[in-house]
Amino acid sequence: MTSSDDMTPQRARDALSAKRAVTVVRLKGLDDSFTDLVDAARDSDLDDEHDAEGATIAVDRAQITSLAARRAAL
Repeated sequence: MTSSDDMTPQRARDALSAKRAVTVVRLKGLDDSFTDLVDAARDSDLDDEHDAEGATIAVDRAQITSLAARRAAL
């Protein structure tokens, strides 16, 4: 990264565009993760609410939904 003294308006736009592109890819991954999670829950008859081994599907869905909501706020 350049120092703030070297930052021109065009370099700032380019840096923001690059960060935006990375963010869009990461958000697409969140959308895919959410879809995978919903599909897995639909095809499963597991009682994950009583699974002592880890987080429930509901918790996973809530985390992904929260991250997606933060995306919308940006």
